[in-house]
Amino acid sequence: MQLLLTVVDNTTVNDPTTVQNRLGPTRRLATLAARFRKTQGIFWGEDFMIIWRGWGAIVVAIVFGCSFIANLLSDIFGGMAYWDSHAWPFACALFAAGAIICVTDVILSRKPSRTLLDEKTGERIAVARNHDLFFLRVRWWGLMAVCGGVLVLAFNFTPGQTLRNRQNAQILKNGVRDPQLPQPQQSRAPVGDYAQARRTFRTNLLRKKPSPQPFEKTSVPAGVEQVEYSSGDLRLKAWLARGTGKAERQPAVLFLHGGWSFGEDDWKMAQPFRDAGFSVMVPILRGENGQAGDFSMFYDEVDDVIAAASYFAGRTDVDASHLYLAGHSAGATLTLLAACTSQSFRAAASFSGAPDQKTFLASGWNKVAPFDPAVPKEVEMRSAIVYAESFKCPVRIFCGNREPYFQQENRATAQLAQARGLDVEAISVPGDHYSAVPEEINRAIAFFRATDVLK
Repeated sequence: MQLLLTVVDNTTVNDPTTVQNRLGPTRRLATLAARFRKTQGIFWGEDFMIIWRGWGAIVVAIVFGCSFIANLLSDIFGGMAYWDSHAWPFACALFAAGAIICVTDVILSRKPSRTLLDEKTGERIAVARNHDLFFLRVRWWGLMAVCGGVLVLAFNFTPGQTLRNRQNAQILKNGVRDPQLPQPQQSRAPVGDYAQARRTFRTNLLRKKPSPQPFEKTSVPAGVEQVEYSSGDLRLKAWLARGTGKAERQPAVLFLHGGWSFGEDDWKMAQPFRDAGFSVMVPILRGENGQAGDFSMFYDEVDDVIAAASYFAGRTDVDASHLYLAGHSAGATLTLLAACTSQSFRAAASFSGAPDQKTFLASGWNKVAPFDPAVPKEVEMRSAIVYAESFKCPVRIFCGNREPYFQQENRATAQLAQARGLDVEAISVPGDHYSAVPEEINRAIAFFRATDVLK
């Protein structure tokens, strides 16, 4: 982005020395300021403008510096996705910036004023030094930074929302994806079966660490059973509970939570399935919530999903012929991949997943990836859209109508599957990433029940 800088003062510039004292030690800026003294401005580019007087520009430096430090500390102690997905570090940065700005204003106000001599009368006039940014005194910017921090917490604004909101606005305005992002592929030659491809591919993790998302310790609610299932050499936990109804062997839903850590809200999200008479199991995957294993971002976790399904189907209180799969967000992405891998599921439903990892990574998540996003095979093996001909059960791919970013990927995935005669549909419902979920689950329940009639 180009930068336009405008320097404004309320006195006439008479010589380069005066300008140099006003702007600081950089002689080049002083010379240019004197050259453009009639317009009182120095211009670079056309896209951005900063207007300040005295030390007013220090406000920008303080806010940027505090945000940078908060971002760095979040990455170190919380993981690389923490800054993008949590509001409180940004709010703390604004609180700190506000305090520093107010202290800076006090220090600047103590500096002695300038004395001007009237040549005609010989009178000396004391002129206070003013420090403004966009015509507001420095002190007011400190108060505004504190208020900004309060608003960030009140509305739970996370820095990671900015890029995704920009992309959604672009799509809603023009009906197309941001041209800087890759377009989902509408047609291509079949690449083979996904389950077969997984037998020969091993992901190369550059960082072997747990999930980057922090977690809070959760207590198992009453009526919920915490169980263990085996995934290779790993012993992983899951929450499980029966649905309403008295049937000895109930139909069941394996529900994959959103994000990369499990919390009580994830369990509550799946409650409508239990109310509809389904037993529900929510597995906690490798590297999540302090468990063993390395976070691979949508690859090795598929093995955990299949292992959890095997455990769930093997229980005596579950009707294995009526085992369904559903998931939200990150769990929706895994739902699509698991539905391409295993024949264990009667039907599957995803809520706001990312079937095209090429576009997902390009939207900013490449910095979280523990693998090399520049290796095409690594990306392809995490993208259901590439293996859309491999779905092994009927699938409904849901998203909110306020998520245009996902709508194009979902439609493209469904079209590729339908071209092979598979029962896969992309469905948009009113709402966004979270508000659409209740309606998506209701439709998923109706879809699951309809598969019983069809079969």
